[in-house]
Amino acid sequence: MTKAKDLARLRAVMDMARDADLQKLSQVAERIARLRAEVDRLRADQAQRARDGALDVARFSGADVAWLGWTEDRLRSLQSRIAALEMERIELRRLAQRSTGRADVAARLADEHDKPHGR
Repeated sequence: MTKAKDLARLRAVMDMARDADLQKLSQVAERIARLRAEVDRLRADQAQRARDGALDVARFSGADVAWLGWTEDRLRSLQSRIAALEMERIELRRLAQRSTGRADVAARLADEHDKPHGR
């Protein structure tokens, strides 16, 4: 009976490890999505400003040039953060695959042990 309990505990631990790894992976994916949405918004703002050719106070004073420089700096920063998170996501995906495999093996071992052995 202790073997069955040990296998059940192992299965529970492996399931928790898998769930924790998948949660971390999901959180990184959400952060990447938020950053990409900000990149898209900035690019849309830049495109809108480029389409609007009217001479206004911002263009006349040169503030639009400063704003464009700021948006380019911000885009570079966002892209760097996205790249770092993508690298993290690759590593987390590898860990999640490993923990999922371990959880599957633990489940199979527990299930096989619980099956009646017909002889």
